[in-house]
Amino acid sequence: MKKITDSECRTLTEAYARQGATVRNPRRTWSAITDDGNAVVVTLWTDRFLDVEQSRYSTFGLSGTGWMDRPENRRRTEHLQHALSKRGGLFRSIIVTPSDTLHSSIIARRIGPEMRVTKIDEATGRFEAERAAA
Repeated sequence: MKKITDSECRTLTEAYARQGATVRNPRRTWSAITDDGNAVVVTLWTDRFLDVEQSRYSTFGLSGTGWMDRPENRRRTEHLQHALSKRGGLFRSIIVTPSDTLHSSIIARRIGPEMRVTKIDEATGRFEAERAAA
């Protein structure tokens, strides 16, 4: 049996909880505001990173088919706007690895680095982020 490391999580519920956010429906949660209201947590997919180091992330270039009109996308856009207005764009991340290109299931989830929103299209929900300086 594979040993779980400190950053790995068995479930999305655990991952959000470890970041300070309580979620009720983790499969429909793309982001959340922490229980104390002070931080934003966002789920990021490994295949959307622009570099091997996972320091730059983008949803620009995606077709938008199947996700753009979902309530989860609208909530994530609101949460990212909250991060921009309250924390200079900083947010906590959960990095998930999909089982396939359709993201039909998650095979791994871990606590990721603190990230910063660098660009957002409020109409579509597309955004870019980069790893915050340590």
